Amino acid sequence: MVIIVSVDGKEYLTDVGFGDFIAEPLLFETDIEQIDREGTFMITKADDGSFKVAKKNVDAWVPECLFGDKARSLSEFAEMCDFQQYSPDSHFTKGKICSLMTETGRRTLTDKAFIQTVNGKRTESAIGSGDEFDRILKKEFQITRNH
Repeated sequence: MVIIVSVDGKEYLTDVGFGDFIAEPLLFETDIEQIDREGTFMITKADDGSFKVAKKNVDAWVPECLFGDKARSLSEFAEMCDFQQYSPDSHFTKGKICSLMTETGRRTLTDKAFIQTVNGKRTESAIGSGDEFDRILKKEFQITRNH
């Protein structure tokens, strides 16, 4: 599922909350390079009518997401939503994770590491304890966990 919005007669892909993806909406136009602070992206249309968003790597385009243009009901996503929330095979149930896009990059906290990316420079520090996780969660994300 992606979110497409219309503004002044133009359509935009606006899924800026989809992990480490785009920071600004992309013009929903195919076969043009679009520069975002997270990289260079291109939307292409496949023979089956689906769309692919790819990010330019050093020497290749790496697919980031694939979607169709058929309108869907939210109920069609219930099964995958349940999987992501409850399945032991889901990335999201394997450990704690909190991520926040900032004006200059991103902060991500897991039960194993605190990762900060500022102006393209990434630093990572190990998390040594639950208390350290809670301290960083409160300081960097303004979240206090109830145990």
